[in-house]
Amino acid sequence: MTRSQQQQCDVAETLLRLYEGTDIDLTSEGYQRAMKRLRESNPTEARRVERRLGPFLQQRIFRRRQLAWHTTSEGMRARVALLPHNPHVQADVAAIRQALGIPDACVHATEDDPVWKELGTLVEPPSLKRVVEGNLAGWWFHVHRRAAMGKMQDDEADEGMLPMAMRESALSSAAVCLSGSNAPEWLRRPPAGPEPYNNPPVPIDWVTGRLVERHRLPWHLAGPLRFYILTQDADWVTDLDHQQVSISYTDDACTPEAFTVSIKGVDEFMTREDWERIWVKNIKPGQEHLWEQRGMKPQGRRAGDIGRLRTALPLYCEMIRTGLTVQSLLYRKSPLPLAMTDWDSETVRRVVRDLRDLLTPTD
Repeated sequence: MTRSQQQQCDVAETLLRLYEGTDIDLTSEGYQRAMKRLRESNPTEARRVERRLGPFLQQRIFRRRQLAWHTTSEGMRARVALLPHNPHVQADVAAIRQALGIPDACVHATEDDPVWKELGTLVEPPSLKRVVEGNLAGWWFHVHRRAAMGKMQDDEADEGMLPMAMRESALSSAAVCLSGSNAPEWLRRPPAGPEPYNNPPVPIDWVTGRLVERHRLPWHLAGPLRFYILTQDADWVTDLDHQQVSISYTDDACTPEAFTVSIKGVDEFMTREDWERIWVKNIKPGQEHLWEQRGMKPQGRRAGDIGRLRTALPLYCEMIRTGLTVQSLLYRKSPLPLAMTDWDSETVRRVVRDLRDLLTPTD
């Protein structure tokens, strides 16, 4: 018998001792249960089993994830948190602006801008600069994309609220061919991300996609990064979520007028604080919107109490079996379940009505 065969026999015998009288369950939970039983009955034998099974379990069954922490969601959390002050990102943004020919003064808002004067009466001063620059950047993207895709008409050149220098920047950068430019090598390669970044006719999407890929950032941050590239204002990439949460609305027989929350990137570093943040930021507002559509706030009696429904279910079953109404059963003084003896007749009728509405099959 070879050494390898001997080791296999030892492992098999040890497993039989560990799971004596039970099925061999090599899941993490099954192994822990078996070890707990053995420790309680024979601690010395339990230590011997752990020594003999240790190499086999680590190499064949319970292989540890060979991932460095910075490649997990915890690393993503840290990269996103440090994004506003990442010197490599700052250097790459400068290279992007140079490759696209975006001047240093673009896009920056001043009190002389028409947008500043127009929004100054609507927005509080602390947020005014960001709002104005956000509007200017939005117009810049609009002009840039239409020009890059050949949809810009001659009479559109003066549309919008962009100052002349910013408009010229949007138009000229739209004509840049990054693959054949003098940009850094990493920027000359097209991105391979999702639409519209994997088929990028628009230079601003091309460079944003490459920035996401180069710095191992989640794709849902492409929008804030685009504004950061254009404004060089780190506020656009400050306090962002490292996890992608998407909301989709469904309307079918099982979930009418409901929404679905999808979370990308859940791994062993997901925390309760992450779940609570998602609840506050994504789920709670959606629920409040649904309650507003009902014309009421989420307070008071909102639905049938499941405990009461379960208690009244035997009475409801009796109604279905006999074909009698709840009034007839109460009039006949049919015995009520013990938990319903202190209910008044109106409560009984309401709970039975809820059961009927809840359980009656559809056509």
